[in-house]
Amino acid sequence: MLRTLMASLTFTLIAPAVWAQCQNGAELFTCTFSHGKKAVHICQDGDDYSYAYGRIGRAPDLFLQRSLKEIEFTPWSGIGRYYWEEVRFFNKSVSYLISFSADRLSEGESAPEGQISVHEDDNRLALLICDEGTVRINMSPLANAWHDAGSQ
Repeated sequence: MLRTLMASLTFTLIAPAVWAQCQNGAELFTCTFSHGKKAVHICQDGDDYSYAYGRIGRAPDLFLQRSLKEIEFTPWSGIGRYYWEEVRFFNKSVSYLISFSADRLSEGESAPEGQISVHEDDNRLALLICDEGTVRINMSPLANAWHDAGSQ
């Protein structure tokens, strides 16, 4: 069931050339904001994971590349109506929490929802909600690496 659900949530998206970091590895998450003006991409390239955020068609405003040990990942527990996961990237005292959820029991097609929550220490600085229908997910490579590393 989990594999079927994860496979059904796996989408492909060809990113603009300026977001070339995903061309060498797996795109784990992407969505747009501000009616398609900005985007976020989470990618896996070998043993590294990257976070890129910024205007579409331009170089990212923020690009972070981290190892598995330098990010936090919360996998779906396997229970409940909603399939959800989160990954957090750190940049000094600021963290970027990327999360998504999808209703597993929805009638018909239910598009996953996503967001970025930006925090400095314990204070939330921003909450960005993904444009409706733009969330693309394939967290399986990260979940598998996290599991293989014994981070259960």
